Amino acid sequence: MRLKKDNISTFRTGLPNGIPKTFADAIQVGRALGIRYLWIDSLCIIQDSPDDWRHESSRMASIYEHAWCGIAATKAANSSEGLFSDRHPSTVRPVEVRAYWSGHQSKTYYLWMPDLWTANVDDAALMHRGWVTQEVVLSPRILHFASGQIFWECCSLRACETYPLGIPNKTSFKTSLDTRLLERESFRTPALQRYRLWQMYVEMYTASDLSLPKEDKLIAISGLAHKLGPPEDYVVGLWKPILTQQLRWQVVDDQATLQSDWRAPSWSWASINGKVYPET
Repeated sequence: MRLKKDNISTFRTGLPNGIPKTFADAIQVGRALGIRYLWIDSLCIIQDSPDDWRHESSRMASIYEHAWCGIAATKAANSSEGLFSDRHPSTVRPVEVRAYWSGHQSKTYYLWMPDLWTANVDDAALMHRGWVTQEVVLSPRILHFASGQIFWECCSLRACETYPLGIPNKTSFKTSLDTRLLERESFRTPALQRYRLWQMYVEMYTASDLSLPKEDKLIAISGLAHKLGPPEDYVVGLWKPILTQQLRWQVVDDQATLQSDWRAPSWSWASINGKVYPET
């Protein structure tokens, strides 16, 4: 379901029948949280209007950055799979073991998966979508509806239903972009800190997939670019003040290929389909 020129009048009066399950579940979550407004790009941007898409996509960074909470269908491969999972409540409780070993003090231990976050969030279907990179970075907090339970991510905590006070394996929590810009101890200038963050985000972004790489390759990460540096310094994925250093980017994936349709000059990483490592 998408908002288009020929159905916009219908959408203004109400959502038509056949709303995708993920959208319906997101509405249910918003109502449960007492949130009146829900932003879904395919329903809030006129998909066959280049002018509306250009205008709204340029504001996407602001939308995610100022959202109250992001609702992520983390486990879902498409909009028909929904947010929720059937499970037995006992499966999300911490596994508690009382040890009575000979010569050892009797003690209670809690068993946990060291890769709990990675397996359920970082490696989930949603996180392999290119548009999600800037959405995850810019959102102040996110509810991840993963397989089996809900995970929480904000600027001070990563938690889940099993560990509501925090995942115990010292999983690093989501740091806000503004906070990262202030962490300059290992960098000579704030500008170098920004470029280092850009390097990290480009590496993450190019490891993801885009349905329309020709149209979206640069625009799907443009929100981060606008946040990190002055627009006049940004040029097709690189930064003018350190352009000579950033030209040393290299291909990480042996399966990476050069773009079939022109979208960026060959000296930009944006010309490559596949993961790249941008140097600074």
